[in-house]
Amino acid sequence: TLFPYTTLFRSELNIGPSPTVSILFTEWLYSHDKTSAISHTSRVKRDFVLHILPIIGDLYSDQINSSYVTLIENTFINNIGPNNKARTTVGSNALLRHLRLVFRWGVYQRLIHEMPFKIKLHPIQRKPKTFLPKDKIESFLKHIDSHTRNIHVRVAVRMMVYLGLRES
Repeated sequence: TLFPYTTLFRSELNIGPSPTVSILFTEWLYSHDKTSAISHTSRVKRDFVLHILPIIGDLYSDQINSSYVTLIENTFINNIGPNNKARTTVGSNALLRHLRLVFRWGVYQRLIHEMPFKIKLHPIQRKPKTFLPKDKIESFLKHIDSHTRNIHVRVAVRMMVYLGLRES
């Protein structure tokens, strides 16, 4: 239940009682159903239906704090995904972004007063770029010459290597 001062504060700001997370998500989905890309709304809907609403769907949105967000994240990471593959931090970050998206929309629409939690996304290490060491340039060019008949490809590869263009 809401405390009297919270209700008074909400009435001064013309904000009603805090909606549940499932109602907040339903309102977000209704407002974005026709205006957003189908792929976007379906990804957010999948994350909410499968991972967020079973855990916090019945709670009021102003009751959600960082411990609930951590619970959602840990439940997602510790379960096995489709095709019996482990969940990744990239998927966890996407889930947390979708949760933050809906709550920020609720703040913008004045359905909730403020963000009740803070989310820190996990850093993702990018795949390092491959490079050609100086001592292997000649053998690389010989390999290109032996496997390519087209003189234009040979010239293009040499220009890329000598000018420092980095394309795969």
